Amino acid sequence: MRSLALLVAVGLVGCGGDGARDALAGTDWAIDWSDGCETVAAFGDTGTYTLGLGCPQGDGSIALQQEVGNYSVSGDRLTTTPTRATCANATADTVSFSMTATALTIHDPNGVLSFSRVTATGGGSGVGIYGCFLSDGTFAKQPLAPL
Repeated sequence: MRSLALLVAVGLVGCGGDGARDALAGTDWAIDWSDGCETVAAFGDTGTYTLGLGCPQGDGSIALQQEVGNYSVSGDRLTTTPTRATCANATADTVSFSMTATALTIHDPNGVLSFSRVTATGGGSGVGIYGCFLSDGTFAKQPLAPL
């Protein structure tokens, strides 16, 4: 399975939180990959997040792997706990991170991921198809389902 940070956001889910605002709250981040795929991480104001990976397919559709859940920040540690995902094996994860006004750097066990701040949403096209990218690189259609 691709790293937790290799997922694309389609929207935010409203969940309760303690009201405390952390540095990530209300921010959106993206990585544009050379193969045309895009990773997006969106952090809500109430401790919710959406992570996902979107990749264009030959038929014009967009393969979407997505994870939605709750997050918390403690110092330079980010903990994500998925509640719904398109990959049934999504699990809680804790990584270290740093950020500036324009960059989010996540230190994942697989390496360092550098996101850029997203300040406007674009007008992408194509039908999104939910699923999971498998370890062999293939994409299996799966619904966004509770874990």
